[in-house]
Amino acid sequence: MWALTDGSDDPALAASIAQATASAAFAKIAADTIQVHGGIGFTWEHQAHLYFKRATTDAALLGSAEAHRSRIAELVLDDAPAERVPRVATGTR
Repeated sequence: MWALTDGSDDPALAASIAQATASAAFAKIAADTIQVHGGIGFTWEHQAHLYFKRATTDAALLGSAEAHRSRIAELVLDDAPAERVPRVATGTR
């Protein structure tokens, strides 16, 4: 919201950064919750499996963290001026 109201940053880039961070965190926490509750035998008594399914569905509908990271790379590197593009090691000098 800050990027949209302030106008100083690219809203598409800010949205992709936020979605990549949130999607990765949601998937990790949901998977870890399944492991914790499954280890003590309370997986089906708890709603952890519903959050895991929701994290998977959200990644399919809204884009996974990997897809948004790829979009971030395209937005940053494709639009960057030639002197600001990071150097990539090629193995030769």
